[in-house]
Amino acid sequence: MNKLIGYDGNAFTVGDRVENHPDTDLWRTMMGARYGTVVGTSLTPVGEDRVWVELDVGGLRSGPADRFRAV
Repeated sequence: MNKLIGYDGNAFTVGDRVENHPDTDLWRTMMGARYGTVVGTSLTPVGEDRVWVELDVGGLRSGPADRFRAV
């Protein structure tokens, strides 16, 4: 399984609970959209990992691994 490195330098993978980076709009403005569960990953054409997270509030979101951290 693919290990991803979060913004705090620690690894996480599919099924782990994660937190959005505090510098994102979701973290600051959408109450409850700070946390979620990793449901998948994908590789973009430029070779960057994308993480798919089902947020507790706000639905499915994706972003680079360094936008999240394991909690």
